[in-house]
Amino acid sequence: MRFVRQKRKYTIDKKRILKSEKNGRGIGYVYLLSNPAFYLSDSTPIYKIGHTLRQPEDRAWELYEDNTAVPFKFKIESTFKVPPKFAEKIEKLAHKKLKVYRVNKYREFFACHISICIKAIEESTAELMIKKKKRFKLI
Repeated sequence: MRFVRQKRKYTIDKKRILKSEKNGRGIGYVYLLSNPAFYLSDSTPIYKIGHTLRQPEDRAWELYEDNTAVPFKFKIESTFKVPPKFAEKIEKLAHKKLKVYRVNKYREFFACHISICIKAIEESTAELMIKKKKRFKLI
């Protein structure tokens, strides 16, 4: 019996993404992911906070598919739709707010309750909204 691994195809136009990011057009996302395999010994869940200029579903699949060390697919817990040029800034601000919950200083994973992660992302978005006087749509 032979098993064939199916790969999901991605069509990424990097020039278009970079151009839309530079011009502030398009859509960026800050996402919150969980994975059933990621828990601390005291049953505290571990969440990943990141950003993407593509669909969060594609990014979640990519993280699973490209890493054989992850036994289960990531689940999208929450996404925040933001202008693409602010997605990375919001992500970094949220990471700073969650510094005490970070499980590894070189990774974007945090061990805490989901509401703490969501609050950090919302506060980071609000700070940038006030600073840049922009309106973001949270989804």
